[in-house]
Amino acid sequence: MLKYLKCLGLDDCKLLEKLPEDLDRLQHLERLDLGECTSISRLPHDICLLKGVRISGLRDLLQSCCLHPR
Repeated sequence: MLKYLKCLGLDDCKLLEKLPEDLDRLQHLERLDLGECTSISRLPHDICLLKGVRISGLRDLLQSCCLHPR
């Protein structure tokens, strides 16, 4: 796993349907870009464990989860 990854840019991945369930293992992640990932219908529960991560895109899904887009 890429545990030292700081930025994960998945923006414009229109065919991406889901994110890995173990995103919380990316302990050094600072930014997650999900803009225009229109096929993702739900977020993994563990995404709420990513403290201090700036997440962009998927505003409606983030609001229904425990996070709010920043």
